[in-house]
Amino acid sequence: MTPADNTAALLQARKRVSQDKRADVAAAIERLLATGIRITYSRVAREAGVSQGLVHDPDLKHLTTQAIEHQRVHGVEALPPATRPKPSVTPATRKAELSLTRDEISELRRTNQALIRRLGNVVGAELDVLAQSEEVARLRELEETNERLLTENDQLHRELSSALADVDTLRDDLSALRASYAKLMKRINGL
Repeated sequence: MTPADNTAALLQARKRVSQDKRADVAAAIERLLATGIRITYSRVAREAGVSQGLVHDPDLKHLTTQAIEHQRVHGVEALPPATRPKPSVTPATRKAELSLTRDEISELRRTNQALIRRLGNVVGAELDVLAQSEEVARLRELEETNERLLTENDQLHRELSSALADVDTLRDDLSALRASYAKLMKRINGL
């Protein structure tokens, strides 16, 4: 930028600041009228956050003088609290609040993500514990079933051994009966 361009930009910025301050004075007068606070030059300057010299500027002095005159003629009347206008907020204040709000939102998002991760870890751990407890219960059930089956198997082996012994005894008895039958048949036939 050339010095001339810079000067123009500075003048433009200064003009905007001046307009903002004049608007702040007008808004302060309106607020004081609405709230019923007695208007003085120093109170207007304090409410608007500007110097008293600016309030005595011919245009602004005229506004302040009209407001003082209005209160003198009509009396100082405050509006009910519900109808009082909200105090004006400067662009700088809005910008600062917006920045703080953005920072807070960012922090809340980070906290939210951290909480989601923690919740996932906790739920995962609980599922692991639940799965382990289900697995342990299933393992105990299988061990009990195995013990029962082993006991039944041993019982069946004993019964099988006993049955096999009975079969051997019955075979021996059958052989003896056959031999006796054969002798008996020989005797009957030999007679």
